[in-house]
Amino acid sequence: MRVPFLGDVPLPWWGYLVFAAFVLVATTSSVAITDGLDSLAATTCSLAFLAFWVIAATRGDITTATICATLVGGILAYLWFNAFPAQMWMGDAGSLPLGGLLGVTALLLGEPFLLIPAGIVFVANALADIAQVLSMKIRGRRILRYAPLHHHFERVGWKETWVVQRFWIAGAVGAIVAILASQQ
Repeated sequence: MRVPFLGDVPLPWWGYLVFAAFVLVATTSSVAITDGLDSLAATTCSLAFLAFWVIAATRGDITTATICATLVGGILAYLWFNAFPAQMWMGDAGSLPLGGLLGVTALLLGEPFLLIPAGIVFVANALADIAQVLSMKIRGRRILRYAPLHHHFERVGWKETWVVQRFWIAGAVGAIVAILASQQ
């Protein structure tokens, strides 16, 4: 497995198995958490898959690049009906498989740590949820008005479309960072 800026890190098979299971569960769950506003999960997933498509294509991994390209195309077709105001909703039937496939893609490329920048919106939403639960358990108070993070911004007065557009921008920047980090 490759760690950006450090290089290849060898793991025993059992260590890799535990780490891969964590990556799959974390990615699947965090994409599902992000599905809550019109086109948020779909667009941020397409940006993450686009980053891994570029990474796979530059490495000559045609199979993984083709899977990513197919997913980006399918998600973009779905977004036609999921853009605000949504006529079709993803739900767990879409977000869980997309999250799982995103984790599998990163593992296939040997780049699980690139999920952090490529899926920065997913990471932020998952960390906000974890922080909210821990704060409620330990302090008995919320640190956010609402979790996950995208709903917090709605509660502080942002319109749904503002939240989604700003998260798209964060996702695009994260995808670019992941592509650049893969070249190191």
